[in-house]
Amino acid sequence: MGRFSSRTTSVRMQGLNGNGMTIGPGPGDFTFGQTNKENTEKLRVMDRAQYDCHIEGEDLEQEWSITVGQRNQSLTSTTVARVTDFIEQDGIFHPTTGTTPTQTVNPNPEIWAWTTIVSMVLGSTTATWTLPNCLGGYTFAEAVEGNTIALSGVNNGKITRT
Repeated sequence: MGRFSSRTTSVRMQGLNGNGMTIGPGPGDFTFGQTNKENTEKLRVMDRAQYDCHIEGEDLEQEWSITVGQRNQSLTSTTVARVTDFIEQDGIFHPTTGTTPTQTVNPNPEIWAWTTIVSMVLGSTTATWTLPNCLGGYTFAEAVEGNTIALSGVNNGKITRT
């Protein structure tokens, strides 16, 4: 039996029109927060101080994060994909002037949101998580073994599995 690992996993972030980028290289530390069958919180209902049942509350929002190794390249470009350009919807990803412009997946066109697809492939087995509506930002860290850009944010909407 084999196991999926960071060597067999790719993370892709893309806009509504499918334009985006595969994120990496990095340490293989993509994570997302808790979800459940309905992607809702469960509220306990009491009747005269005794448990009666649970009902569904608000939709859950999952936090997500990934660390990317910083390559020896500019942080922005009008011709080549850059992770900071994707997050800021700028450079090649600018919605009106980019060479591969992105469109938000958010119903509100003013808010930049994207889909994140985590694909794991090992031999003949493929498994995929799709986070449908991600918002996020980035931070920077310097290190002797290589600088990193940490991406993090939230997802709204049910995470699908295939």
